[in-house]
Amino acid sequence: MVHFEVTGDSLGYLLRNIQVGISAEGGGTAVPQYPEEVLRETVNNALAHRDYSVDKQVVIAIRPGIHIAIRNPGRFRQNLIIEDGNAEIPVRRILPEAKPRNPKLADVLRVYRKWEGRGIGMATLVNLCLENRIDLPYYRTYTEEVCLHLRAGKLLDERMERLYESFSEYLATRMEGSRLTEEQMLVLAYLIKSEWANEQLGYTILLTPDNNHFTALGSLEKAGLISKHPLSTAAYPIYVADRVLVERGYVKELRALFGPAFDGLDEMAKGALGVACRHNHFCNVKPVSAKQAAFALWYERGSSQEGIKEFDTFYRKVRTTFNKIQKGGFVVKVEGTRGYVLREDFKKNHLL
Repeated sequence: MVHFEVTGDSLGYLLRNIQVGISAEGGGTAVPQYPEEVLRETVNNALAHRDYSVDKQVVIAIRPGIHIAIRNPGRFRQNLIIEDGNAEIPVRRILPEAKPRNPKLADVLRVYRKWEGRGIGMATLVNLCLENRIDLPYYRTYTEEVCLHLRAGKLLDERMERLYESFSEYLATRMEGSRLTEEQMLVLAYLIKSEWANEQLGYTILLTPDNNHFTALGSLEKAGLISKHPLSTAAYPIYVADRVLVERGYVKELRALFGPAFDGLDEMAKGALGVACRHNHFCNVKPVSAKQAAFALWYERGSSQEGIKEFDTFYRKVRTTFNKIQKGGFVVKVEGTRGYVLREDFKKNHLL
């Protein structure tokens, strides 16, 4: 027998324990941090898709401002998984499953409007993500459990906006002078963040004919900003971002420019030079400020959930680092700006 108060109680628990903002519309309407429909459908799908042969409970954990983790007994069917962790570009993708593991239970839930069937669940998560209403959702797999992470925030967040800005010249060249549309930015962000999650053993939902944006994918592929992964098939193309956009350290380029002196630098200095390299080669505005570099390194290190005080401390360290590498002759400050550019003549002025 299904007790529907379980779904209601679970949803109530989530709504009571997530952060709630206030909208200026409607006289100060309360706005939950996550869309209510995604919370409702995720709880319902935990019932419709769970493996009741596994003697474990569904566990819901909340990290305020970071994510909701819903740990569900069972495993993904093998035919729904596309995975190669040893590939040059590691891939861990899940095909959206519309067919419930427990069809009889799903029929009962449908009668009571608790489960809608096709298009609900994974496809809905992707759609809400591409509407910029949630950040990229991902799964973690365990021996007898699957854990869905619903992440707070937006897909096209400050990190992605700053990343696109640092590649502004490169993107304009690829797009033949046109700017990326919001839809293109969202789809590209989904693919870039999917790759980051896959590297950290997270499984992300594959864009399929049921949930992807064909126009954006086609134009991005034509511009060379995305391409198909070698694991792609005709039925299930797996798109990955242009390798230029996901490069982080630029170690090869910096070693060629600075020689052995680069290897003697600490990790903070190497990171700062990497950000400077990206701006100098791919941005419309070549000089990079210490604050721009601090934001880039802050996000790369996964520190975005920490507070303003922690960022200010980090920023001071980055600013000190730029003073050091300027004194060492690795960068030069551009007159009239707060930005730095790499010293392309480093080898001429140093004995290596």
